[in-house]
Amino acid sequence: MNVRLPRGFTLRVITVSRDHPAGFGALFGEECLTMIKALTHVAIKVSDIERSVDFYCNKLGLSEQFRLENDGKPCLVYIKVAENQFIELFPGGQGAHKDSEAPGCVHFCLLVDDIQESFREITSRGVKSLNGEPTFGGDNAWQFWVADPDGNPLEFHQFTDESMQIRQV
Repeated sequence: MNVRLPRGFTLRVITVSRDHPAGFGALFGEECLTMIKALTHVAIKVSDIERSVDFYCNKLGLSEQFRLENDGKPCLVYIKVAENQFIELFPGGQGAHKDSEAPGCVHFCLLVDDIQESFREITSRGVKSLNGEPTFGGDNAWQFWVADPDGNPLEFHQFTDESMQIRQV
């Protein structure tokens, strides 16, 4: 398999069966944390919670699961992505996302079945793509990028049979 990586980057592929008696952590001399089942939510502090709810629900087509309020004002809103997977929005953010140089979340990625259809649907709702048309990445998956109202980057991803994330090596 040929993979082009930026200068100075190295790709290291490690294959471990989920059923391996020693578990994944054994590769690193650690005990495997088998109690972790999934990632349930990503939390984002936003500058305008209603504008962000509008973006995630009306522009991206997700749905509001619930909100908690304090003195009649939302203090968090859960946006449903998939079964047991959410984006958690917190009010009170100041300014906009600066860049990916500071420690913290660089971006998060949403899986789609059809990258071209998703791109057409989302951009038809007025959301600007940060990288133009969907591109085929070095990981053998299709992708395009947008930013939420606070400038937080979101990646949309469609796996292929050759995608490194799902391919059995």
